[in-house]
Amino acid sequence: MPLKEEFVKLRELTRHRANLLKDIINVKNRIQRSLEDGNIKLKSAISNIFGVAGRKVLKAILEGETDLSVLATFVDTNVKAKREVIKKSLTHTLDETNFFLLNSMYTQLLYLEYLAEDIEKKIDEKMEPYNKFIEKLDAIPGIDKKTAQIIIAEGTTDMHNFKDAKSFAAWSGVASGNHESAGKKKEQNTPNLR
Repeated sequence: MPLKEEFVKLRELTRHRANLLKDIINVKNRIQRSLEDGNIKLKSAISNIFGVAGRKVLKAILEGETDLSVLATFVDTNVKAKREVIKKSLTHTLDETNFFLLNSMYTQLLYLEYLAEDIEKKIDEKMEPYNKFIEKLDAIPGIDKKTAQIIIAEGTTDMHNFKDAKSFAAWSGVASGNHESAGKKKEQNTPNLR
């Protein structure tokens, strides 16, 4: 496969991953809102309701568990909230429709997470020839492995395509804007990409 086409394919993969991650966030937000609509205030007892403890509680609720003492046992002991606060946060007014929708959304979440894992493996596989570039980029504060993969997919590894760092920054969308006020242009500094 020609080099240019290879980077087009990498872009397709990384952009699809970004879309999947947005979808996951949207579904998590909908689940959170549905729980709160049903008076489950799990967020007041657990910082991450989609962590291990939160998922155990959510799964038990969706399987029909109603005993607050049992549900509270799924919450790890290292949680700061007291058992009574946890129990109170789990008291709910969910009805059959709420359960149906929550089950549907939770199933959707699990499937999206599966797809995200799958595409992550594919991106890692396709990016293997560029691991040394990824490691160098990953060493820069503020850039993690995923961001490094996106930079490579979007900009390729051949910087000759850009006349200088400013043109690459502008192309990648991190360059500052051209601000104008009352007919006068204000010059903005280009972010330091080092």
